[in-house]
Amino acid sequence: MPERAHLLIVEDNRDQLEVYEEELEKEGYLIETSDTVVEAIRKIRKETYDVAIIDLKMPGLKPSEMGGEEVMEEILENSPSTQIIVVTGYGTSKLAREAFKEGVYDFIDKPINYDELRRIINNAILESRTSVQKINPFCPKTGVEPKIFGGRFKELRFFENKLKEAEESVCDHFLVLGDWGIGKTMLLREFKMLAQKRGCIASIVSLDEFGKDSTVLDGVECIIQGIFRDLPFASSKFETLTKQLTGLGISIAGTGFQYNQELSKSKLQPQALLYDTLLSLWEDIKKNKGKLMVVMLDDAYYFEPISEILTTIKQVLSHQIIIEKTKILFVIACLPEKWNEFISLKRHHPVGRYFLSKIALSPLSKEELVYTVEKTLEDTGITFSTEMLEKVYLYTQGHPFEMQVLCRNLYENQIAGKVDLAVWEKALQNTLEDLGKAIFDHWFNEASKGEGEILEVFAFQEIPLMKKEITQLLSEKGSRISSGNIGKYLQRLVSKKLLSKVERGKYEVSDKMFRAYIRLFKVENDNNDKR
Repeated sequence: MPERAHLLIVEDNRDQLEVYEEELEKEGYLIETSDTVVEAIRKIRKETYDVAIIDLKMPGLKPSEMGGEEVMEEILENSPSTQIIVVTGYGTSKLAREAFKEGVYDFIDKPINYDELRRIINNAILESRTSVQKINPFCPKTGVEPKIFGGRFKELRFFENKLKEAEESVCDHFLVLGDWGIGKTMLLREFKMLAQKRGCIASIVSLDEFGKDSTVLDGVECIIQGIFRDLPFASSKFETLTKQLTGLGISIAGTGFQYNQELSKSKLQPQALLYDTLLSLWEDIKKNKGKLMVVMLDDAYYFEPISEILTTIKQVLSHQIIIEKTKILFVIACLPEKWNEFISLKRHHPVGRYFLSKIALSPLSKEELVYTVEKTLEDTGITFSTEMLEKVYLYTQGHPFEMQVLCRNLYENQIAGKVDLAVWEKALQNTLEDLGKAIFDHWFNEASKGEGEILEVFAFQEIPLMKKEITQLLSEKGSRISSGNIGKYLQRLVSKKLLSKVERGKYEVSDKMFRAYIRLFKVENDNNDKR
């Protein structure tokens, strides 16, 4: 049986309290009453109520006849899930709505229509219990899909054009490049949904981390098994592919490739295995009436120990038989700096010439960020003030992961359903702690002692600095870094992407949240320790 709803009725007229109890007890509510503001506040601090029915005009603690307002303030501060129903004098509910619209569920005039009051109470109870059960909608975790996919309209149009091009002509395989937390995986998931809405088959391959002893064959196995894992059909639908692998002495189990004892793994050629697999896979896709297959390789930077696999993939996809007889579009998601390493002139430049089409993911625009936050908050009963949304963009600069972490902490600190500047400092501190554990600690620890001193100089600087300004600030701090080494440290910090060169001779911390982290957890903590 559902738990009985807990009601608090605050009314200074005791006769009226008895009428309330008589009318409402028959509904099965658990009712408590208070005929003074002091008693009401004491009960609110001790108990949690689903609904509070409050007479607005009653003696208060202050020299006023609006004691109901004081009870409302106590509820909003200490019991925000409690829904407030305000009882007003005859014909004054309109004025009360204008004066006390924040935090009040509904209003009712005297003399009270108890059928109407019961209806309001039942709706308020539902709202109270729903608001308690609602979870934080912001999801700053790898592998956990955020509630709202905001922005990226240009990228989605790009993908739709690539699908159309592949269906009507040839597949133009492409890259998705973006830094950490920028939303590469989420974009691939949107691509998958778009592809399948068009009747295509799509599979996202989440790549494993390969070790120094891994081989290209291990990488090919990972791709094949990843495709299998994410297909929308049961393995029984892929008879041609299963037959081909079985002929090689291979079966795909939940734990990976299984080889027959007679088969020596060393005899398998990675390129031939991938080529034959794609041909067999396409035959099965055609039988299942698929018009295009999209294979998306996520986290391709894991290929670093076996980077030759990119040449293998390129050679298979550029084979004339694959081009003419299949419709399989490959999408590779990677960190920009890793991809540049893969295709450097001394290593795999033919791969770079082959994968010319690309999406370079940038942070969300201010409009996209506001849209994402507001859509995420829909149906939660929580709102962010305009000033707070400005702050979120100012600090995160539209970085999706940082935005999710910051908004999650802001949401956790809401008061009476409102998130405004009053909760900013605490939420920011919690956010910087979270980002420190996730990535900022690693970034700062990668810097040498001298580089760390330079980063600390930037912690309190809102504008870019020239080398001579940095030298002066270091000198004022008593730093022993020589002028000659400062230039070297600056170049290293730029190569590590901890600093950016914004214009000729001027530098700034690339990530504004990282700058705030340095200020709070490195500079100020060090100063506190010295005291």
